[in-house]
Amino acid sequence: MSSVIKLVFLPLVFGLMSLYAHAHPHAWIDVQTYVDGEDKKVYGINMVWRFDPMTSVYLLEGKNLEKQQKLTSLEEVAKGLVDNLKRDSFFTQVSWNQEVLANLDASLERVTIDGLDVVFSFYLGFDEPLLLDQCELGIQVFDPSYFIEMSWPSANDLQLSDALSSVCQRQVLESEPSMEQISQAWAMPIDASPDLTLGAVFAQQSQIACQ
Repeated sequence: MSSVIKLVFLPLVFGLMSLYAHAHPHAWIDVQTYVDGEDKKVYGINMVWRFDPMTSVYLLEGKNLEKQQKLTSLEEVAKGLVDNLKRDSFFTQVSWNQEVLANLDASLERVTIDGLDVVFSFYLGFDEPLLLDQCELGIQVFDPSYFIEMSWPSANDLQLSDALSSVCQRQVLESEPSMEQISQAWAMPIDASPDLTLGAVFAQQSQIACQ
């Protein structure tokens, strides 16, 4: 993260020591993204994150999931995730008009359990609609340290609203790290300082353009 190199959700549970020193991923999140807008205007982005089963166990450790308390416990997890992630714009980099938008804020946060996985959903709204008639919108979702691997499993996991899809196109570009970068990430010793450039190197890139 920006100043304290820790996995954002582990402090909510029991802070797993210094695992963040590893460069290669130790947690995985499958991402689904829905871009909300119409008439070449984007109002916000709805995110759905599915945590891997092991990380889901960490997130729920110590939480009372009995029927009467379950909803309150999951609300506490959602609030904790938002409080930690907002310092880093929710691991979401939005580029528009050749600028990266800062200070993204979330609403409608919700945590549910699907089988063995914790699912975290939230909405990132913009102060003003982003106009796409003359410039593209770019979205990347990544943990800067690459401790957490975050990805759209398929291009269909990035979707546009019906109104946008009639006039806009979207594509997801896979990352193309060099062999040197891959080797560097996997060879980094456990006691090395995390490299906050790795996440961007391994991140997918989405591009949305309108006619």
